[in-house]
Amino acid sequence: ERPYVLRIADDFEFDAAAAEGVDHLVAVLDSGVHGIASGRVNNNPYEANVLIEGDPGNLTVTLTRANVSKAPITCCDMTVNYSLIRRELLESFTWDERYKIGGDHLDLYLHAASRHELVCYVSGVNVNTLTPNPGDVSREYDNYRGRARLALPWTFERHGWARMINMDGRIDTRE
Repeated sequence: ERPYVLRIADDFEFDAAAAEGVDHLVAVLDSGVHGIASGRVNNNPYEANVLIEGDPGNLTVTLTRANVSKAPITCCDMTVNYSLIRRELLESFTWDERYKIGGDHLDLYLHAASRHELVCYVSGVNVNTLTPNPGDVSREYDNYRGRARLALPWTFERHGWARMINMDGRIDTRE
């Protein structure tokens, strides 16, 4: 029954600063901004804009870093998984379990854009990840994190993309 859903990871450290950040996200959405208000994780920039070009069935998707200003909010197309999202936006989005981890993140932002919902980064809002104790993290962790790339072929097929250029310049193709 609440108007917003906080999307977070299970390894975030919610201290007083993080709680204050959530209050800022609420204030932004309460001010009339529709869609998604996000912060940062470990102060790393992840705000991006999405450019889709080409013929249907042979599209190139380019992700570029958003030009973050010192304004209270910066509009962008995609942000990190530390977001406050309007409940009705989430309820209108179809989560497909086949594409979880590696397709659903970008799909949510494409869905927001299709509904003309504003996505923004809220300046100064940050949460940090917990520092693991020795032995807490499997040596295979990086491989587990890499599983997101395994879902890309489905994302490409679903949207008719031929290739995607990531923010770091890496190019992924349908093949």
